[in-house]
Amino acid sequence: MLVTTDGWDRNNLLLAKNDDKLRHVIGFLDLDKEIKLASKQEVTVKYCESGYADKRGITLPDGVDLKTIPQGTNKTLEQILLDLRIEVAIPNWEF
Repeated sequence: MLVTTDGWDRNNLLLAKNDDKLRHVIGFLDLDKEIKLASKQEVTVKYCESGYADKRGITLPDGVDLKTIPQGTNKTLEQILLDLRIEVAIPNWEF
């Protein structure tokens, strides 16, 4: 799942649920299981800030794809991720 911030505060992560925060994408959160939080409850997580993400395993918000141009930018989501040094692709190797 894509994670964003309210601006530049990397201590306050949000899941990208729609286009309104995509310009603040900072990486991907990788969860093995669903986490349910009560209102105002906090949890510590780790997220990927650079590297490769398998296109087949990522979850994007409804109505968003890698060609979406987030509000307030002139770049596609894919270009924003590449600027962060995150390449989203289908690996060309098979085991």
